[in-house]
Amino acid sequence: MKVTFRFGSIAACFLAVIPFINGASGHSSAIDVDQQSAHGHLLGLLAKITMRDGSIRTFPLEGVGCPLSICSRTAIKTKTATDCLVSTWLDGLAAIKDTTGSDALFLFKDGTSQRMSLITDFRVLYLASRLGGTEKLDLEKVRSVEFLTPASSK
Repeated sequence: MKVTFRFGSIAACFLAVIPFINGASGHSSAIDVDQQSAHGHLLGLLAKITMRDGSIRTFPLEGVGCPLSICSRTAIKTKTATDCLVSTWLDGLAAIKDTTGSDALFLFKDGTSQRMSLITDFRVLYLASRLGGTEKLDLEKVRSVEFLTPASSK
């Protein structure tokens, strides 16, 4: 009985890991889900970023992710005060303000707001640079991010 339970437990662990084998850190499956669920949501938002020193920069937003790669082009994942994982469409956000190393105040276009914890895989903004590359910016380093009209509608 103990041997059967051990093998069953080991098999369950392997089955739980299979979705993350797709990439070195499991990020490629996040982009697949993102592409499938992006219908009706805007890509290419402009991000007006106020840095901690007060300087303001505006860039096309490529997506959000971790320091290694973009995890989503349309949504950000955070945790609520009750530790529930939440996905929020970027085009539903008006701004992210009052950022700290661990959380930020999310302001929604419907006028509501909620302070949520930042998670490692969704705390880095990927911004299109003026020279054609991509710049990475950790939310901890900014004071606020305001989401503007899509870059393609300019």
